[in-house]
Amino acid sequence: MERINQAGSESEAKLYVASGAIGGFDLMRAVRFGGLGDAEIHTTKNPHSLNGAPYLDGKELPEHQEQLVFKGSSREAIAGFPKNVNVAVSMALATLGVDETRVKISSCPGLEINIHDIRLNGDFGTIEIKVAVKPSEKNAKSSTLAAWSVLALLEKMSQTIML
Repeated sequence: MERINQAGSESEAKLYVASGAIGGFDLMRAVRFGGLGDAEIHTTKNPHSLNGAPYLDGKELPEHQEQLVFKGSSREAIAGFPKNVNVAVSMALATLGVDETRVKISSCPGLEINIHDIRLNGDFGTIEIKVAVKPSEKNAKSSTLAAWSVLALLEKMSQTIML
């Protein structure tokens, strides 16, 4: 992040981050001004989409029971699950940062959607956001919504009125 910020300052370039499969970045950024104390995302996916992640070290997740697979920071989550939890880093950038944003990852056999439960707590109160979307037919580790978010960002960049 420091290298990106430095390069951006020197070149006046901007790095735009798409919301991926979650959304609500405007709300997440806003609550930072209202005393955001905790930010957590709990992602639940089918074990097939999680298998092969470096964190699992070659172990296959069970096909017969739900399991909490990971609990830690956003930085740790993306290192262990680089193809699965880009939303954890995006959320961290919008909220408390990669070391303070907490992440849980669960495996749920038979699950046909990816679920992202977001919880923000602070002086302002509590915000809960739940996103449940189908995985991409071409890449079960992600969702088509993630690709659509890139299109929405590009559209926003070209508009006079930005929502």
